Amino acid sequence: VHCMFGCRLLRAPNSPPHMASAKMPPRQKMINMMYLVLTAMLAMNVSKEVLDSFAVLDADLVRSEQAHHRRSVEEYAQFDDMAAKFPEVFRTNRTKAEQIRLAADSLVAHIGVMKARVMAEAEGEPIEQLIAKDGEGRDTLRALMGFEKKDDREALALLLVGPEPSSPKEGPFTARDLRHRIEAFRALLKTTVGEAEPDLSASIDMLFDLSDRRDASGTLNNWESINFHEVPLAAGIAELSKVQADVRGVESEVVKWLYRQVNKDSHTVNTLAAAVIPASSTVLLG
Repeated sequence: VHCMFGCRLLRAPNSPPHMASAKMPPRQKMINMMYLVLTAMLAMNVSKEVLDSFAVLDADLVRSEQAHHRRSVEEYAQFDDMAAKFPEVFRTNRTKAEQIRLAADSLVAHIGVMKARVMAEAEGEPIEQLIAKDGEGRDTLRALMGFEKKDDREALALLLVGPEPSSPKEGPFTARDLRHRIEAFRALLKTTVGEAEPDLSASIDMLFDLSDRRDASGTLNNWESINFHEVPLAAGIAELSKVQADVRGVESEVVKWLYRQVNKDSHTVNTLAAAVIPASSTVLLG
């Protein structure tokens, strides 16, 4: 089955499973399935109900990204604690984890700016009016449900793809630029994992599969155009949010793997206790 807007999520019955089905928790699996169903519905009928459903899905994806991020913060704190106690043992992998953190933060923030630019273009409002502080003091983009132009098809194409879908435009904050950034992040993850964990490496490839696909008409098309050209704003923003959630999810997965790799065949001692061990099992009178 081919879907104009979400076909990269569809697979043949005998193809390998997506990382979401193999690694993600049940809630993430449900979100990915919702995305698949909605994109199929979108190809048939762009109704207000479908667009609102994408807004609901986008909110779920944003919450998923934030949940993954909170877990990663805890994992980094644990890594820091052990690296402070046993620097010689944990230093190398802690450095690798820090590289992953910086790359993930940068990519998620970049996509956030892309979303704000597209939504501001569609609504005709300054970006500053679309951003507010959340309960933790972080800049947060207005929820997609609050936008009037969820059916807009021009902003995504104008800013992300350009007039010629077969040759997406280059430049900052374009879909082609995003593709390059995702490829760089994927390469960093695969270099970090290396050949030590082939299953995880294969899952990373499947999660960030940016290869060309055939669209609804059967024409071979590129990742940028399939996801962002002539696509309603609601679907494109949800796709960007999904990439953010995927980045945070795989960040957490790789960092946990790095932590487990430290002396995986030995035991790290962090507590000492005194014990009396007799030299003999025989006790003589007196």
